Amino acid sequence: MSRRGVCLGLTGSVLVTGASGMLGLHVVERLVNQGVNVVSLVNPGSPEKRPWAKEILRGTEVIEADITDQARVRKALKGREFDSVIHTVAVIGRGKREYNINYRGTVNLVDSIENTGSFVYISAILALGDTLRETALEEAECRPRTWYERSKCNAERAVKEKAAREGWKWIVLRPGWIYGKYTLNPDIPRLLRLAKHGIGIVLGGKKLKLALASADDVANAVLHLLDRGESGVYNVRGPRMYTSLELAEAMLKAAGRDRGGLKVTVPKILLAPATRLIGVLRYILLAPEDVPINKLEETGWKPVIGLEEGLRTVAEWLKKWKIL
Repeated sequence: MSRRGVCLGLTGSVLVTGASGMLGLHVVERLVNQGVNVVSLVNPGSPEKRPWAKEILRGTEVIEADITDQARVRKALKGREFDSVIHTVAVIGRGKREYNINYRGTVNLVDSIENTGSFVYISAILALGDTLRETALEEAECRPRTWYERSKCNAERAVKEKAAREGWKWIVLRPGWIYGKYTLNPDIPRLLRLAKHGIGIVLGGKKLKLALASADDVANAVLHLLDRGESGVYNVRGPRMYTSLELAEAMLKAAGRDRGGLKVTVPKILLAPATRLIGVLRYILLAPEDVPINKLEETGWKPVIGLEEGLRTVAEWLKKWKIL
């Protein structure tokens, strides 16, 4: 196994949904580089809005279809066979719309797949909902509260049920807070913009632990598990848990303001009202002491992207595209 990828013995096609998004592009990039035939399912018009995606997707067959449009998805996938399906589509912080995309879109997809060997669903540690106050173990029962948490929990169930009926292998991957290049999610860019002006935001308190996950590491975990033919639920994060203070300091360094930056702590009580608008903040309110990745590591996978390295890559990419 190389530092950045694995060797897949795939002879047919792999369907990647959300292929023009942050994680989708990381996955597609690796598959194409390994000579895999990739079918990219993207939201109509999204490649045109994301010029950085064009070059990567050029090496794939691109299908434009709204995942919530059941008839369109079925028509697009009718009669196709895939070695694997990697479902990365997700939105957060949009209320009922996120439930429609994350859950009903997943149901539309699994009902439209006629033949595949395995199905990978990119869920989130937040699928556990209130359970996170007690544990983040993979086998714990989900107790979702928000629209986002319900959408992820129910989508996981839909994937497992369809896989059981069809005899597919299945993987549910639960990342922590994902960050990486190719992102249009506002959370990390907003924090980096503040850091660029010398302000490092400490979310929820200096000692609060965060399960940050580089998109590079998450994409490598997906390919690793597929290569091994695994099934099951797996947590994924970076090499260790990081404190909010370490995140603020890494942001300042990535933005070139590691000296003289001002660190501003935003306590949990002030973050609570914003969770309806910024879904990732709900994780900060629940904040487990640890998101264990023992189960994934026991398969032979290890995270390799440290927080400072990962954020520096994001900052460089954002500057290149004049987003930062």
